[in-house]
Amino acid sequence: YATEIAPKQIRGVLGTLFQLAIVVGILLATIVAIPLKEMANGWIAALGLAAFPAAVLSVGIWRFPESPRWLLAAGHGEAASVSLQTLRAQTAAEVSDELEEMAQAIAANATTVGSGGAEGYSALLEPRILRRLLLGVGLQVLQQATGVNAIFYFAPTIFEDARIGDPLFCAAATG
Repeated sequence: YATEIAPKQIRGVLGTLFQLAIVVGILLATIVAIPLKEMANGWIAALGLAAFPAAVLSVGIWRFPESPRWLLAAGHGEAASVSLQTLRAQTAAEVSDELEEMAQAIAANATTVGSGGAEGYSALLEPRILRRLLLGVGLQVLQQATGVNAIFYFAPTIFEDARIGDPLFCAAATG
């Protein structure tokens, strides 16, 4: 959603900052867990702290405008214009060029997707696409299972088994 509604000049930066926020969040969660591990029922406090930002987002997301790109693809041009005006704090005239660019990209994408003979998700089952899809999904699964997330998840156990100081403190240092 964030990169879809961002102006094209900052989409890459925003995507990178989003990934950085995830890693910083993992680090902060580990740091917060250090004093909570000694508390009776500290895991409840940890879950409560984690639930707070999720609750704020769950309530706040209802105030987010719909994605202009999604609205355009669904055939709601006027609503897409209003949504983009809200996001950019600009007038209809000021967002018209960006809206037209989005419409052209959606039309080009629809033409490209539709040219394979199959429509919608059924195109994913075509042999030439299915192979690429399985390769992409498989690589993502392997990346998640063997990447830095696995290291963050298992670091306290590894440090504890290696009898290296306080496992959570060492995990925070690793983070």
